[in-house]
Formats: sequence, C-alpha cells, structure tokens
Amino acid sequence: MHDFVWVASPDYLISKRMVDGIEVSLLYKPEHAKAVSRIMDAADFALRYFNESFGKYPYGKLTIADAKAGWGEEPWNIQC
Repeated sequence: MHDFVWVASPDYLISKRMVDGIEVSLLYKPEHAKAVSRIMDAADFALRYFNESFGKYPYGKLTIADAKAGWGEEPWNIQC
C-alpha cells in the first residue's frame, strides 16, 4: 500500500537529509525552526532502526510535514 497526503503552506521551509540512501524531507513552519535538528535526528534514528530490524525501507523518499491534520491525527504528518 502506498498512501499520500497533500499539504501546502506559503510559509513552509524545507530541510533535507540522506539516510541510508533515502531522501528525508521535512516541511516545517518558521516558528518551529528550533525543532528541525531534533526531528531530523529522530527520523534518522527511526529509519536506521527500521532498516536493521525489518529490512530495507522500500521507498526512496520520506516526507515529514508540519501540518494540522484536522481529523484527529497528530499535528506532524509523516508520509512515504
């Protein structure tokens, strides 16, 4: 199953990092800039753990978006 979510904001800034050959992108709002390093480090740890524990992550990209979902999910949205 491959799912998607569409998010948009004129204020988004983007941080990117390569983790085990996977491009991790973080779409974040300027007021959350202090959290970028911590979030990217957590994504790095999670992907490496996933790869070691369950096998290679099957997608070439992982996007994390700072977005209010509006349907009861957490405000940070993570999609493959």
